[in-house]
Amino acid sequence: MDGGDGTMRLGALNLKPDRVGGLDSGPDVSVSSPVTRQKAAAAKQFIENHYKNYLQGLQDRKERRRALQRKAQEDQIPTEEQER
Repeated sequence: MDGGDGTMRLGALNLKPDRVGGLDSGPDVSVSSPVTRQKAAAAKQFIENHYKNYLQGLQDRKERRRALQRKAQEDQIPTEEQER
């Protein structure tokens, strides 16, 4: 699979040995502009906040349900009524 000039042929691609397996061996941060990095940071913050709020809401709902079930048992409400 050698192209004769040190390249390796993979399908329709001719890759130099330092490019085999995908991207360069190290990250190239010079490609991203400050605006791109700022947008990425904003997107990351949005996603983190979204899931944090989602999980907090889920926990709050579970606590409210447990409190309601506990109150229904204390008031000796019939099971059929509790299910409604």
